[in-house]
Amino acid sequence: MITKSALKKIVDKLRIRKPKYSTKSTTGPEKVHGVEAFSIFKEICIHKKKYFVRGDSYLGRTGREFEPGLVRLFVAISSTLGNGSCLDVGANIGLTTLLLSSLYDHVYSFEASPRTSQILEENLLKNKIRNSSTFQFGLGSENRKLVLTAASDDASGGFLSEDLSVELGKHLKEVVDIRKGDDLIMSPEFKTQSPIKFIKIDVEGHELEVIDGLEQALKEFRPVIALEMNHWCLNAFKRISIPEFLERLDEFFSVIFAYDDATTKIINISYGESSARYHVMYRHIVHSQFPTLVVAQDVNILKAICEKLY
Repeated sequence: MITKSALKKIVDKLRIRKPKYSTKSTTGPEKVHGVEAFSIFKEICIHKKKYFVRGDSYLGRTGREFEPGLVRLFVAISSTLGNGSCLDVGANIGLTTLLLSSLYDHVYSFEASPRTSQILEENLLKNKIRNSSTFQFGLGSENRKLVLTAASDDASGGFLSEDLSVELGKHLKEVVDIRKGDDLIMSPEFKTQSPIKFIKIDVEGHELEVIDGLEQALKEFRPVIALEMNHWCLNAFKRISIPEFLERLDEFFSVIFAYDDATTKIINISYGESSARYHVMYRHIVHSQFPTLVVAQDVNILKAICEKLY
């Protein structure tokens, strides 16, 4: 497990501080950074374990059980990979971090939004998660500031941009820190910890920038990565089509599988699998299916994950 002294060296002052408000209060709404805070409190089941968490409308519309299809995939991945650490990039309020904390030795969670990362930290503290480290910045291809825009009552769809001149009703803008992942992950202090086996990336179209910034770490650890494929975010915010997105991933990974969370169907759409790739692109763009990609360098690992799924 990572030591406090090591974290202090590599994170400096960017580590999230404990919330200033009470973690026991269920009355609200409260104010976080001058904005009406996350006022929904709910018990939720994640991989057969119950947690009490705080959130916004995203939590409100989540069922009593957290994304069973995605949980099934992540459990299959962890049981295939064995012991190690993982990254949760785009941790939001921490539901995926709660899951990953039960599957890996240590979870490093990254959430760029100051208001959301306070809730992330609160949920982890409240549920006594001891094997996680939280970072109040996002990952990208370089160190810089970006604008994060999100609905005031739903932080889960927040997206990054250089600047957003359009004023969107009931949306909040935050200037957030973005850090190159390799600067942290490849530091001597970080590399002394257990190897990174898995990375989850869900950052509303910013996925390629995260991967660009982890180039050295990908070569060093060769992790399995589960990332979101979201044609709306890629087109609207990055001007990237789905074929272009997949071709960029081909440059980094020899194996790409598409996973449909609703049906738990998984399809190999690696370079050369033209028919399967066309089918998945059509189903994704037209019917919003196959929102999750699983990528790696070793086809045998992904085949083993598929066997665990069924």
